[in-house]
Amino acid sequence: GNFTFALNAVNSTGDTYIYLSGPTAYQWISVGTGSKMAGSVMLIVYKNESVNGITLSTRLATGESQPHYSSQIDCKLLSGAVDKDVQSSTMKDRGSSSSSSSSSSEFFSTNIHCTNLQSLGQHEGTLSFTNQQQNFIYALGPLASSSNPLLSNSPSTNLHQHSSTGNFWVDIVNATSASLTSPSGSQVGVPSGAALLAAQNTGTDSGSDAMSAVHATFMLLAFVIIFPLGAVLLRWARNGVRVHWIVQSAGLVLTIVGGCLGIALSEKNDDKSSYSNAHQILGLIVFGVVFVQWALGIWHHLQYKRHRRSTVFAKVHRIVGPIILIIGFVNGFLGNDLSGDGDHNKWLGAVVGVVAVLTIGLLGWK
Repeated sequence: GNFTFALNAVNSTGDTYIYLSGPTAYQWISVGTGSKMAGSVMLIVYKNESVNGITLSTRLATGESQPHYSSQIDCKLLSGAVDKDVQSSTMKDRGSSSSSSSSSSEFFSTNIHCTNLQSLGQHEGTLSFTNQQQNFIYALGPLASSSNPLLSNSPSTNLHQHSSTGNFWVDIVNATSASLTSPSGSQVGVPSGAALLAAQNTGTDSGSDAMSAVHATFMLLAFVIIFPLGAVLLRWARNGVRVHWIVQSAGLVLTIVGGCLGIALSEKNDDKSSYSNAHQILGLIVFGVVFVQWALGIWHHLQYKRHRRSTVFAKVHRIVGPIILIIGFVNGFLGNDLSGDGDHNKWLGAVVGVVAVLTIGLLGWK
């Protein structure tokens, strides 16, 4: 099966007519203006709660995070349904841009009318009717299954991160009509001519998804399990100082590996390489402060062995520790939002709550 996109634009009114289809093997399919997410106007399609029904979600993207629904985007479904074998007839009749995907026999099939796409994109996400090489991006959601469906009537529903992405360009000039009436006298509408060129630079980011999962696992282990455990064992273990050092050093190693994976993920994607997202900023701060905290603990211990009295480093160490944990917890929630897994935050919140209560209770008890 294929992802298919075709477009007709009307110069005199600014109207845009779009045909979009793709396999229902994925939870959702989408197309957006521009060559990257930042500034893109995105049209996302997924199943709704009715039989063979479809929801059109119009969203604005600010970067490599889940785009937000925007009612300002005036796009309506002229028709939309889950069809069988729609692709075979479509490819015969329409000019299209395609990327290989699943072999599912069912497809999302949508005809969309938009009135203001030109006015809402930002920077590279701007749509121009005079552009002979207008960039677009597309994405396919995670694989759908009976245990992992997406059925929603809401255009603002939470979406899981894409499993495949790509980009292509369109000769908008060739896809533009002067007015709502074509030279033949027929009404301009959903495209049926060869208005665009084939997709280029398509690809999948399944490797990034795996890297993201490992990054999250390592950081959660460090901040939710290892670091709190090390604080508790300092008071409860027989050789508390030594055990504390070993456990916190293990947490440091997990943080180094997880942090390096996070940096690699950012560098792998142009939109994330600016490190402007709150999760990235806090992550870099915590990544650096964890080293400082570890060094403070070592230095205090060495000074204590020499002078047999507490040092100012110990006071700073005791203050910085809880602050790091709190920031780490918060950043975990931000990371889920960034990856499109915001619905996991309720489970993360429950785990963090239990760990916080146990840690505070055990530290206060002894």
